[in-house]
Amino acid sequence: MPGLSQEDNNLYGNLSPKEIKKEKRRLQIERWRELESEGTIVFEKYNLFHLKLNTDGYSFGFEHGKAKKVSLDNIYWFEFGERKSFKEQKLTPIIPYDETYTLVTLGKPFVYGKINNFYYLKFGYGQQRLIGKKNNKSGVGVTGIYGGGLSLAFLKPYYLDVQDPNTGQYERIAYDGTDESLFLNASAILGYAGFGTGFNQIRVVPGAFTRLGFRFDFGRFNDVVTAVEVGINAEIYTSKIAILAKQTPKIFFFNSYLAFDIGGRK
Repeated sequence: MPGLSQEDNNLYGNLSPKEIKKEKRRLQIERWRELESEGTIVFEKYNLFHLKLNTDGYSFGFEHGKAKKVSLDNIYWFEFGERKSFKEQKLTPIIPYDETYTLVTLGKPFVYGKINNFYYLKFGYGQQRLIGKKNNKSGVGVTGIYGGGLSLAFLKPYYLDVQDPNTGQYERIAYDGTDESLFLNASAILGYAGFGTGFNQIRVVPGAFTRLGFRFDFGRFNDVVTAVEVGINAEIYTSKIAILAKQTPKIFFFNSYLAFDIGGRK
């Protein structure tokens, strides 16, 4: 038949091109079912959401995967999260109302010395490779994940409400890099100014990241993703970033993570 390879002519010589396409698809599905019965997770694409607990914060993300072959998938993902310093210490200020220091109320808890909220948005590309297939449908499938991409750091100034002990004046301040007399004076701090303060002063710092992890899929059914992932991240930015006033700014960040994944396959 014109337009067909010699192999296709031998196998499907009496079928139309449309029928040949249908037959190939049928044989492919049969092969997938055979692999599934052997414990291999077989799909064309999947979508999943994750909650990731990092050693320096947390993140939420979405991942899309597309099968390249049975044991290898191309994956795309984005992730939004917050990075914190392991040295952060949250305090609750005591606000007196007169010279007797009689307690009136507790101010909003604040992180002592914090100068920036560090949020990030990642866009990544990589691959997922099958390492160990399930022994059966109730077993655990193991895959290795690797990739990298663009990371954008969003630095929001951390504002405090303070009372100047010299003048008695109330102020709302952020760390300016020079005068620490009020910002680091715990007795003058009335509390955190609130999440909504400082958004108009966000600074964006571009960077890049890499990811390496292992995913353990214990879902009972192959069309459902129910997995736990462990791994490491490494990021580098184009300028130095500081989270705490007494912390040396740096451009390189490294962490390990534990992620909980849920989604579906087709």
